[in-house]
Amino acid sequence: MNAFWRYAAHPDPLVATGNLLALMLGGNTPFYPLFVYALVGNAAFPRAFWGLLVLPVFMAVPAVARRAPLSGRVLLVAAGTANTVLCSYVYGIASGVWLFLVPCAALATLLFRVGERRALVLAALLPIGAYMLLTGRFGPQTVGFGALFGLNAGSTGSLSLFMGLVFSRLYQPRA
Repeated sequence: MNAFWRYAAHPDPLVATGNLLALMLGGNTPFYPLFVYALVGNAAFPRAFWGLLVLPVFMAVPAVARRAPLSGRVLLVAAGTANTVLCSYVYGIASGVWLFLVPCAALATLLFRVGERRALVLAALLPIGAYMLLTGRFGPQTVGFGALFGLNAGSTGSLSLFMGLVFSRLYQPRA
């Protein structure tokens, strides 16, 4: 466990928080295909594994952030957005995967400081632009993938809550 915290660590608390989120998202990614299989059955395979493509990107965020903190934070939003777009195409609109664009947009507003306005706007435009581009172009409607809507809605809410908790640590008064 110490290796995990060392890898997520960064002298800038905002970057460290982004690193923690990236590792949490990466750590949860391998379990998603299992949840999909449990809800959808055999129709989930091989589709369920497409979402694993972003796993190495999430896990690389802390390494990138060590060398270029701003790039690491942009990469986190880009990875989340790319994963959402990919999975929205693979599972279709009825799956509700597109709901993850909401925490992606929120993350873009939380990860950047006032002096980093350009990066914030760029990062925020990724999920907003993805939603605008996806509207009417989501993947084919596959029977059974509507069963994922509740899972994805609940996961989106849980992710948003977790983001609030980890970012709230940044606003605690220092003793």
